[in-house]
Amino acid sequence: MGSSANSKIPRDGLVFHFDMNNPKSWKGRPTTNLIYQYNPKTTSDSKDFSKSSNSANTNYDTNHPGRIQFYGADGTTLLSDNINTGVTDWTNTNHGNWIYDEELRKPVYQQNNRANNWKALVPRPGTFSDLGLVEGDTISVSFNQWTDNISRAIRCGLYMRRVSDSVQSFYAGYSSDGPEGYNTKPYTWQRVYKTYTIPAGMSDTYANGLYFYGHYFGTGVIKISDLQSEIGSPSLIVKNGKNIEQSRSDTECAFDLTGNYTITPTSLTYTDDGYFNLTSANNDHITTNKNLIDTSATYSFWIKRESSTNTYNMIGGQYLPYFSFRDNNTILFSYNIVGQKTLSTTNTFLNDTWYNVVFTHDYDGVNTVASIYVNGEFEVSSSHAGAQSTNSGRTFMLGGWDSSDATSFNFQGEIPIAMLYNRALSSAEIKSSFEALRNRFDI
Repeated sequence: MGSSANSKIPRDGLVFHFDMNNPKSWKGRPTTNLIYQYNPKTTSDSKDFSKSSNSANTNYDTNHPGRIQFYGADGTTLLSDNINTGVTDWTNTNHGNWIYDEELRKPVYQQNNRANNWKALVPRPGTFSDLGLVEGDTISVSFNQWTDNISRAIRCGLYMRRVSDSVQSFYAGYSSDGPEGYNTKPYTWQRVYKTYTIPAGMSDTYANGLYFYGHYFGTGVIKISDLQSEIGSPSLIVKNGKNIEQSRSDTECAFDLTGNYTITPTSLTYTDDGYFNLTSANNDHITTNKNLIDTSATYSFWIKRESSTNTYNMIGGQYLPYFSFRDNNTILFSYNIVGQKTLSTTNTFLNDTWYNVVFTHDYDGVNTVASIYVNGEFEVSSSHAGAQSTNSGRTFMLGGWDSSDATSFNFQGEIPIAMLYNRALSSAEIKSSFEALRNRFDI
C-alpha cells in the first residue's frame, strides 16, 4: 500500500466528478434541522458579539469570562447564558454560556464543570404531534464537541411526558453511553451523535426538551457547536457555505464538482455517519440530467460491493454503455459499436473489498478500442470497427442504468467516487489517478 506524492487526478476532459468525501460534492441526505436556531446566524469576528446581559453579579461575571449573547440562525432566538440560580452558591460556580471560539471563529456553547452543579442547554424540537412522530420512531442529535478530558462528554437526553401519570422525565437518552458520544482525542473538535427511539406511552402534545448536560464525569471543559436534531438517523450538518440552515432538499444533497451535471439521489439508504449505501431492495441510485455522447470517453468508479441478489449489479450507465457485475463475480462492460458489444474482466471481484474500476473507449476515426483497468492496472481490451454511439434520450445513472428494467439491476454497496471524461485517459493517467486516491481506501 502506498502512493506517489506526485500522483494527481487528471483534469483535462473531466466532465463529471462526484466525491462523497468532498463537502462541495456531498452535502448529506435530505433533512430538517429541528434546532437550527441554536446556532449562530453567521460566522463573524469576535467584536461583532456583545457581552451577555443575563447577570450583573460580579462573582458570576468573573467565573464566566468572554460570555456573549447573539441571535440564532433564525434571526429571532436570543442565545445567552443558561444560569441555574437554584444551585448552592450559584454566583461562585460555573454555568453554561456562549463564548467566541478563536479556532472556529464563531460562537460555541461552553460548559466548565468545576463543582458538578446542574447546567444544561435545552433546545425544544417540538411536540411529537408537530413532528409527525409516533412510538417506535427515532430522533437523533449530532454536534461538534471539544473537551480537555476524553472521559467527559455532553450527556444528552430527550425530556418527555408520560401519558399515564403526566410525569416528565428522560424516557429516552440522558446519557453519552457508547463511543459515538465521546471524543477520541482531547483538545480537538470532533463530530458526535446519539439516536433515540420514542418509547410507548408518551404524550404527543408535550413540548419535549432536548437537554445538553455538562455536569457529570469529573472536572473539565466541554464546548459544542453545529447543533443538529432531526427525524431518523443523524446526517451531515445542514449548511450553505458557513451558514447553518434549517433544511436540505433532495436537490441540495449531491453536486457534480465540474458543474456540468445536475445530480438527484433516489431512495438512498443512509448510514449513521451521514453518508449512504446503495441497496437493490430500495431501487437506490443517483440520476443525472445528461448523457455522455462522445465517441471517446473514460468512466472511473471507486466501488465496494456488499452483496448480490440479482443477475446484474449496475455500477452505472446510460443504457449503453453500462458497467455491471455478473453472476460469476466478473465485471461486464457493455457498449454500442455497430450493435451491442461486451467486454468482461478476466479476474473476479470479492464482496466488501474496495476497487477502482475504469472503462475507456478510444476512437481513432476508424476503429474503437474498449479497455478495462482495475486498481490502476490494465485488465483487458477489444477493438471494433466504428464508433461508440449513445442514446441521446438516456441519462447517466450511478448505481443503476437508464432502462425500463432499471429497478431489477441496482448496485448493492458503496460508490463514493465517480469520474467521467470526454476522452480516453492513457494508462499512465489512470495509474496516476489510482495512486492519488488509493490511501483513502487502504489499498
